[in-house]
Amino acid sequence: MKKLSNISWFSIIEVMVAIFIFSMWMASIFMVINSSININNLNKNTIIASNLSREAIEILRNIRDYNYESYHNYDWIPNITNDYTKKFTIWKYYKIENDFFSSEYPFEINDSWNQIFSGDSKQDFLDWKLDDYNLCIKKDTNIYSHSCNSYDQKIKMYRYLYLEELKDESWAIIADAIKVKSKVIWYSKWYHEFEINTVLTDFNRL
Repeated sequence: MKKLSNISWFSIIEVMVAIFIFSMWMASIFMVINSSININNLNKNTIIASNLSREAIEILRNIRDYNYESYHNYDWIPNITNDYTKKFTIWKYYKIENDFFSSEYPFEINDSWNQIFSGDSKQDFLDWKLDDYNLCIKKDTNIYSHSCNSYDQKIKMYRYLYLEELKDESWAIIADAIKVKSKVIWYSKWYHEFEINTVLTDFNRL
């Protein structure tokens, strides 16, 4: 009987070791799968953010070209009231997007909110300062937009344009040129951001 008891205990230990090894194996597989999913999501969101950043800059360039065709200054903001003094202003944040349904101007520009950020985008996000720049996916068109209705899909992505002075190597301000920063911030498990910079110039300045 004693011999049989030892054999039984040995079998139980074997089973426990096998279960432990199997559990570790399953946990490692789960970690690999979870890591792959996170990497895929990060790559997908980074591609979306880069496209949204470039889209905002492209819209701004289209506005400049539209102004040329309409014989306006390159930095004029098209508006229904035909206020020709309304121009893009440096040190200011903008929401900008295409307006596919407007019969007046194919752009939607919002510069009415003079938000002051801290310079730390992550902290600004945590302080809810970026909420006015939130994007959603329109239900009827699947287009990313700032104009969100209750039935549109809200996402944790935020986009803005920031305009600065353009300076040369001696720090002298270059006339008829604007430095443009297009930034997209999003939160998916943790904080991320994507930023590109370009220069908007007046082709007629020479």
